[in-house]
Amino acid sequence: MTEHYRQAILGAQRICRDDVVEPIDLFDAVLLGDDLWGTFLRGAGATARSGDTPAATLTSVVFSIDARDAIRDSNAEAARRRHRSVGPGHLAIAALRTESARRAVSDYDTLIERLATALDEVSELFGLSSVQSVTS
Repeated sequence: MTEHYRQAILGAQRICRDDVVEPIDLFDAVLLGDDLWGTFLRGAGATARSGDTPAATLTSVVFSIDARDAIRDSNAEAARRRHRSVGPGHLAIAALRTESARRAVSDYDTLIERLATALDEVSELFGLSSVQSVTS
């Protein structure tokens, strides 16, 4: 897990509504991040649905089943791509694949295709893939 991945999960806790993190909050946290993946998503025209509405307290925030599944699936996404670590790009793809995020994001098909391509290109460029499979 990268530091930016951890920051995205914490960011989702800060911007969620009703103290429940949903997959779209995970996606928005990646989008609002100051790393490569936030910049990429903003450049691709993605906009945040959650905005910058802070939750009441971080200790009162829970993750919905779909959000927990997206976090789990981000690990599987990294493993499937044979990446050595899980990052915000994997989290964004996993969150986008949920039904709730799919409904909330305009031009879903194009965005997920561009994100997947970018993940592969960045991995190839920086040698982030491993010969062995990554476990979650």
